[in-house]
Amino acid sequence: MFAEHRPGAPHGHETGRGEYAEVHEPLTRGELYRLTAHEEPKPYELGPKVDADGAVRRFTVRQRLRARLARAMYGPGTYVPKATPEEYRALHAGWHESERLD
Repeated sequence: MFAEHRPGAPHGHETGRGEYAEVHEPLTRGELYRLTAHEEPKPYELGPKVDADGAVRRFTVRQRLRARLARAMYGPGTYVPKATPEEYRALHAGWHESERLD
């Protein structure tokens, strides 16, 4: 999922009724599921250069290219991971507190 879609999951979407601070409307269960129900792919890895028997493994150009492209697409810093249930509860609780204070 792209980074710009994640902020909607914990807070809902903007209603347009806000002034300087937008008022957020909570998402339905279906919308929340659609935004958060995705696999978090792990990059393809070549594995160790030496196998269990001590033999040196050779990797083809195709395998090395695949691993490099996978790191570029799915490696660290390339996507925003899904919020854990604890993170979601903390964000959601803080949002409700700020709504009550206004």
